[in-house]
Amino acid sequence: MEKEYVSERALTGRVLLAILFGCVIIQPGLMYLYLVSGWALPLSTWLVILLWTELSRLLGNPMKKQEIFIIMSFQWTAISGAWLFLNPIRNLYFAQSGIPRSFGIIEIPWWWAPINGLEKISATRTFFDPAWIFPLFVMLLVFTLELIASISVGYLAYQIFVVEQKLEFPSQSASAITIVTLAERETKRMRVLTTAALVGMIYAIFSFLIPYFTGGIGSSPLQFLPRGWRDITYLIEPLIPGGIMGLDTTLFTFITGFIVPLPVLILMLITSLGIYLIGNHFIIPKEYGGFGLWPEWRPGMPMLLAISRSQLYVWISVAIGFSLAAVFIPLLLRPKIVIRAFSGLKKISEKERSLIPWWTPLITFFGATLTSVILTHFLIPGFPIWILLLFSIGFSFFASFLSASASGITFGGMSIPYLRESIIYFSGYKNLDIWFANYITWGTSPYLNLQQIGGLAWVASPPMAGLPLIVDGGGITGAFKMADIVKCSKREYILAVLIVSILGWSMSFIYSSIFWNVASIPSSAYPYTVTGWATEVIERSRWVNWLWTGILFNSNYISISFLIGVIITVICNFANIAYAPIAIATGILTPMPVVISQFLGCLIGNFIKAKIGQTQWLSYRPLIVIGFIIGDGVILTLTVATTLISKAQWVLPY
Repeated sequence: MEKEYVSERALTGRVLLAILFGCVIIQPGLMYLYLVSGWALPLSTWLVILLWTELSRLLGNPMKKQEIFIIMSFQWTAISGAWLFLNPIRNLYFAQSGIPRSFGIIEIPWWWAPINGLEKISATRTFFDPAWIFPLFVMLLVFTLELIASISVGYLAYQIFVVEQKLEFPSQSASAITIVTLAERETKRMRVLTTAALVGMIYAIFSFLIPYFTGGIGSSPLQFLPRGWRDITYLIEPLIPGGIMGLDTTLFTFITGFIVPLPVLILMLITSLGIYLIGNHFIIPKEYGGFGLWPEWRPGMPMLLAISRSQLYVWISVAIGFSLAAVFIPLLLRPKIVIRAFSGLKKISEKERSLIPWWTPLITFFGATLTSVILTHFLIPGFPIWILLLFSIGFSFFASFLSASASGITFGGMSIPYLRESIIYFSGYKNLDIWFANYITWGTSPYLNLQQIGGLAWVASPPMAGLPLIVDGGGITGAFKMADIVKCSKREYILAVLIVSILGWSMSFIYSSIFWNVASIPSSAYPYTVTGWATEVIERSRWVNWLWTGILFNSNYISISFLIGVIITVICNFANIAYAPIAIATGILTPMPVVISQFLGCLIGNFIKAKIGQTQWLSYRPLIVIGFIIGDGVILTLTVATTLISKAQWVLPY
């Protein structure tokens, strides 16, 4: 493992000032935009980094790479905490609304919303009411436990996949190298970075900005460069009914293939084609030649809809089973990796004072997950406690190890969706109260999806923290990898996590209270809460009912795919191609248009490498990718931000 460096402080006064700026200045603007429009400001983290680094350079005191790393890691985290305390207000609206009752949701748990004081709280519009004590306590406790457990299991995954297996982590490594370049300003590398950023800006202007204001992405007559997914399923559907074919024409997707190994992308491509081109044909209704596993399919179904629906009916279950094998079988076949990782914790903590004691991540992880089990059992005593113990601990390792290993070999990584929901379904527990624990924070923040061909689609993000607690420490693992590259102390990183979380949550409480005090929520003062929240309540209620159908979780598919995964993983282990099972698992749920574009980009990258030499290419390719992301993201941020701000108006006298 690389040695820890603590001589250069990362958590300095100006870093804290940057984080404070995000919490105090940016948060209320984002909250207001959401309340009036339901939209989020697509703030580019790299735009924030450029502003702070250039400002510090103009003042004659350039930022160190450790400082830039901390700002990059936590600027958006500080801002995203803005929506936290809007959730209890929305829960209050859910409890008051008659919509859930039409879906059979009669009783609202007292620990989820203050049902005993609804009228009083609605009139006073304040969190300083005794009825709020326990709902807010539960929400904050769940978030705190999720944070502690994520850091702990993320550090354990770091020891396995970074220290022992030495995975590359393409995305995180590229970002870290860019941070080093911005801090050290080496001439050749800066030239590559700025040129790539300029190309990204030009591309965004002609593929996004101009079309956005002249008819929309994909429909404007002035879209000079392609962007978004292109559906060409109609070309192959007569030959392979149910098969899907498309291409992501966004240049960003192509260039991410520069930093993903070709063997990984080959396996992802074969898997994705096998699933969505060939496999889909066999699951369509019998009258069209399939086995009837996907009864919704009809000829002419749009590609995006076909991908999502086929995943819900079959491929998510397949991904769960195969991923279980891909994660745990290699660790069982090579137990020395785990043994060295845990023994390495002790050796490192003895040599490096800057690191936390070796036993700390173990105690904190088990302490946090066991506390969540006790909390869930207290709130929902009828839910099987053995399931809570097994899955809150075991599946947290699975989710974290899968996320970390997938990030270690691919650009976007991978996580299995609906793990918590699958646990609830297979538990056999039939009461609805568990679904409120599952969605302690339903839709913690809105986000912007720019993949839609027709333009912009604004939706609420899926819940992150909930009960039963299943944590994903893969993001922490990637951050620790970046910390190694920029030589930042992990202790300072963890301290920054705690500071940002507390500050972000505190400011969310203050600003939510202010907005609520100014006008009722929902009310015409905040238009989205009048129309959008009603839609969200309907969709959430429908989703709970749909999950009970069992379509999403098929035990036969999970079992069969697990056995297939075991066989493939064992073969790959003896063939010494350990990355293969994770690459295949990632390919199962990665949309085909993305994989095809990344594969083509990888081929182009290998052609360039042959022309300029491997050394230069390996040095410059991460700067090309991140530079393009910076340029592209700046134009997207400024374009959409201008639109959102122009539409956000305070209550007018008419």
